[in-house]
Amino acid sequence: MKKNFALLLAVFAGAPAQADAPLNPPVGTATETTRRANASVAAALPLDDKRDFRDAARGLLAQIEADAIRNEDGEVVWDIAAENLLAGNHMSRRVTLMFGGMLERSPLGHVSSGLGPALANGAPGLIPPTEELDGRDSQRSIDGVRFQFIDAAGTEAPAEFMFYLPGFRALCTAEVASGTLHNALTLRGAKARDLLRWSEVIDHLLVSYAGRSDVVFASHHWPTWGRDEVRGFLTAQRDIYRYIHDQTLRRANAGATIVEVAEQIGAPAFASEEFSVRDYYGTLNHNAKAVYQYYFGWWDGVPAHFYQHPPEARAARFVALLGGADNAVDQGRKAFGDGDYRWAAEILSHAVFADPANEPARAWLAASYEQLGFEGDAGSVRAWLGALDRPAHWFNVVVP
Repeated sequence: MKKNFALLLAVFAGAPAQADAPLNPPVGTATETTRRANASVAAALPLDDKRDFRDAARGLLAQIEADAIRNEDGEVVWDIAAENLLAGNHMSRRVTLMFGGMLERSPLGHVSSGLGPALANGAPGLIPPTEELDGRDSQRSIDGVRFQFIDAAGTEAPAEFMFYLPGFRALCTAEVASGTLHNALTLRGAKARDLLRWSEVIDHLLVSYAGRSDVVFASHHWPTWGRDEVRGFLTAQRDIYRYIHDQTLRRANAGATIVEVAEQIGAPAFASEEFSVRDYYGTLNHNAKAVYQYYFGWWDGVPAHFYQHPPEARAARFVALLGGADNAVDQGRKAFGDGDYRWAAEILSHAVFADPANEPARAWLAASYEQLGFEGDAGSVRAWLGALDRPAHWFNVVVP
């Protein structure tokens, strides 16, 4: 707690780095400037009152021992087995790849997760609720502070709410409106999300709360101050999700396949001025595919794609068509040299699936993934590609 809190203080203090500081200082050390900044901030904080810390530990870090969390009436409010046991094995592996769990922290490794610097440590927990909120905008007073809770179920998560603090003219948007484009389908794996519903919920914020909010803040990101700025931020957030939704359906209804839809959708004009809708976490490409999946499923309607051979069998046939593994690697290297890293990755992936021991294919595939990661903005995609440019991490996974 003390180590993490000291780090937090350093961030808020905005302490500048010393000019003569080494590029990679030893872990656990701090400059004299940082120590002075921490001390000045700590001196101004009411650290003698530990109640909030105890409450936070009890509510957020409590160990979960039961298979389900139930309310006082015995009703299940969180079925742990539904996700952790049924899909947990595969999802946990994908989480490691998505959030850079196997990457070093460096300019060539893990830089950011897109939604934040990294996953938080600690054990998950949940206190069973004692009260249910009815309606879209339910008001409660908690410890003398008035809250107005705003239902956002079916957006970023199946169950989610935001809240407004009228006494502070402050709006919390949870993960519904963030400082980046979010995911319609998270790479770790989940059910596809409804971007139409998502945009409608943000529109409700615009209509009912933007005009009386001086600040809007989210779970992971910095606040936006000023009534006009709040309205501009929420407008862009609403419009990006509606844009992806509508443009995906427009193209699909015109006959485009899932891949064609994603290739055709470009960034809207307002994205050039609004950083909060850019591809730092979710991307236009994979979000468009998620909308397609939400409405039409995994199949793109092409008969040849309905009953394909599994990857190893397809790869062996593909490599044979190219005249063998050496020719496949040569073609992959040529594509790499031409800067067509997507095509290089596709060719070399076939070569590796056909023979995971093919070291030249693995090395060039890793290089292709690395370049694709460098070209993109999304921290989650970059982390995944960065993990896979160390192929042993992927091909040596053993499923119990």
